[in-house]
Amino acid sequence: MKKHQLSSEAKISLKVTAAVGSVMILMFVSFSYIVKWNLNNQKAKSLNLACNSIIEVLEDYLNPLNDGIYAFIDIPYYIDYSINNVITGENIYSNNPFIPLLPQTSGKSVHHIVKNYYMDGNLDIFYMTVQTGNYIIQTSIDIENDSASKIIYSMPKTIPIVIIPIVIMTFLVIYFFMKRDFEQEHNFSANVSHELQTPVNAILGHAKMLDRWGKNDPEQTEKSLKIIISEARSMQSTIKNLLEITKLEKKMTSVNKETIDVIQFFENIKNEFNYAENLEINYHTVFNSIHYDVKSDKELLHQIFIIAISNSLKFCPSPCKITLLCTVEKNKAIFEISDNGNGFSKEILPHVFDRFYRGDAAHSRSKGGAGLGLSIAKSIATALDIKISAANGENGGAVIKLEV
Repeated sequence: MKKHQLSSEAKISLKVTAAVGSVMILMFVSFSYIVKWNLNNQKAKSLNLACNSIIEVLEDYLNPLNDGIYAFIDIPYYIDYSINNVITGENIYSNNPFIPLLPQTSGKSVHHIVKNYYMDGNLDIFYMTVQTGNYIIQTSIDIENDSASKIIYSMPKTIPIVIIPIVIMTFLVIYFFMKRDFEQEHNFSANVSHELQTPVNAILGHAKMLDRWGKNDPEQTEKSLKIIISEARSMQSTIKNLLEITKLEKKMTSVNKETIDVIQFFENIKNEFNYAENLEINYHTVFNSIHYDVKSDKELLHQIFIIAISNSLKFCPSPCKITLLCTVEKNKAIFEISDNGNGFSKEILPHVFDRFYRGDAAHSRSKGGAGLGLSIAKSIATALDIKISAANGENGGAVIKLEV
């Protein structure tokens, strides 16, 4: 019987979760012991101060005129204490007769537990003994009835209760994020293969045709060569765009920010598309002054505009009308590139910047390109620390928005 194999994302998630769980357990245990040590240290100080207070008044107690040592001792109410005569074994005084005389600790604090000491619970105390002359002074603090102490002392035991749900949630979160990333990577690899395989098939098909019989037909030879050159350029463009995205994502492209005159920037873009027939570009600005300067990389910002306008030019009806708009909101320049096309459908809108996404005709090969243009625009925007988004205009048409 074939054993079930864990997926790559599950294996990685398990390893990461194990590492996270181990670190969390180590931190939790370390924290609990540090807190416990501090608590014990504070208790030890309190017990030591109580012993010193009793020693200070012990000589006064020996004076027959005094009614009892309890009248002179001023220590916190939560500390139990007793004074015993070493020679006679007599208990001089105790404010809690249920706590027995325990083994001497010579001034050290000790945690002492006796299971089922009381009918309704354990004897669980932190105590200290000090001998002065013929007397043993014993001070103690009850832990059994101290909620804070019980919680802190039980912290190491609660590790499974606390850590296990967190580890499970960590695994699920990592797993689903990893699964999503693996699926995106798989889809990306499949799309790259498809985009490159299509022109390769066309090139091989026409090359074989020429090899068999087409080379003797001048008309077929010319036709096949044009197709081979066209498909080769398509492959070259796809590879170039993928390399461009990789360079941007790995921050291999230098960003040189400078002051950009928005009006002049728009005018240059308009002039750049003068060659295009059936294209009309208009621009508007809403500033408090005549000009507004933006701080960004001029060439990379220009590339985003060219990609957006080229995309609109492919898919808008003729004549294609592009509107460039710049406004200022909270010291931020807001650019909008809108067209008079049909806009994005609701199903397509979330995937506008996905690589090779083929939800509609906007990414079809018949229109040219491989669906990487807006993906490159997204990568450039990320490199420039610009927020880019896509939407539909109030009167229809696609809108690409940049917050610089």
